This record gives sequence, structure tokens and C-alpha cells, in this order.
Amino acid sequence: MALFILDSKMKSIGKIKLTNCASRRFYTFFDLRLRNQLNIVPIIAVDYSLANLTFEEGQYCIHTLKEGAPNDYVDSLKGIYNAFEALSRFTVAYGFGACTVPGDGPACNLFSLTGDFADPYVTSAQELINSYSGTIKNVRLALPVNFMHIVKFVCDLAQTEMGTASDATHIGNYYVLTILMAGVIDDFQEAMNEILRAAQLPVSIIIVKIGTISHNENDST
Repeated sequence: MALFILDSKMKSIGKIKLTNCASRRFYTFFDLRLRNQLNIVPIIAVDYSLANLTFEEGQYCIHTLKEGAPNDYVDSLKGIYNAFEALSRFTVAYGFGACTVPGDGPACNLFSLTGDFADPYVTSAQELINSYSGTIKNVRLALPVNFMHIVKFVCDLAQTEMGTASDATHIGNYYVLTILMAGVIDDFQEAMNEILRAAQLPVSIIIVKIGTISHNENDST
């Protein structure tokens, strides 16, 4: 196929030859929601790493469960659950950045807040808060803080969804991952690669910074 280039007098002054071309249609979230009546799958990932310890004046852990003490994680979890309550009958709850077994091992990069990886679902805001609080009592804050695993896990779910659909208009589930983080990422490039992958999948990723901004945090966090 050739395209001719014309001057102002409509005389041919050259041509462009196309040897290969393709088109691909992209759908917005609202296109798919209205067309497919998508199931919205809210997924929450909570940072249980040592990054939640503050070293400024009045040192404390952001995950504090002391009665009367403010806990931004609890407030955020309630708000997120309430935001999706009208769209989904459940929320999937995961954690990362904590040691889940006795000993001084490294952090687990992905675990269920319910304690059962095969059943990570919560069906009320109170159940979500109870799972969050119960996890704090049963894990040890650790390092490193790796985001890649939770993002890859969700992308793999969406990739499977794409693989079973004949095209984008037949997708049945749309995944919304909300990551609650203290502000440190140890695998920034790996996590960014997976986030870029999510741009081609039925996935939205929301990252919420919990706590105050530290002067020690670098520009990449």
C-alpha cells in the first residue's frame, strides 16, 4: 500500500510505502463496565514492614493498636472497603513485608490477612479490620519491602482473565489493587516493570502513602 504526498497544487512529490500495519482497539474501564457488567474485584495490600517504625521525635509504630491512638491504616481500610461496598460483596486482603514464621528470616512478600491464603476474602469492614489487627499480633515487622510480588500476583490473575476471553469485551473481572504503604520500596524497578505491565491488563493500581512524609525518604518513594 502506498500513500502519495501532494504539494499545494495537488502534484505528486513523493510517496510513502506501507509494508506492514495493524490496528488495536483499547477500551476504557467505563466501556467495559457498561458493556460487560464487569465484576469489580477489590484487592488490598498492607505494608507490614519495618518502614512503619518512625525515628523522629515521639517514636512510634504506625501500626499501633493502643486504645485511643490514631492509626491511619485502620482509617484507610475502612474508607477503601466502604468505597467498594456497593460494587463488590467482598474484598481480598493481603499483606507483605513481615516475617510470618518464628525466627529471624526475611520478610514474606505476600500473605493473606485472614491467615488462609486459599481464602483471603473478607465480607465486611469490621472483618477487614479484625484481620488487619490479628495479623499485627501474629507477624514480625521485617525487611525488605518488596512490591513486585503483590503487583505480579494481581497481574497474573488479570492475564489469566485475558487469556480465557476471546477479546477485551468478554472480560468478566476487573481488578483494583490498593497498596497501603509506609513509604519505602526496595524493589522499585521490578515493581515499576509490573505496574507498566498492568497498563495492558484489566487492572487499576492505587498506592496510598500512610503516615507523615519523612525527610529521609528519597524522591523515588
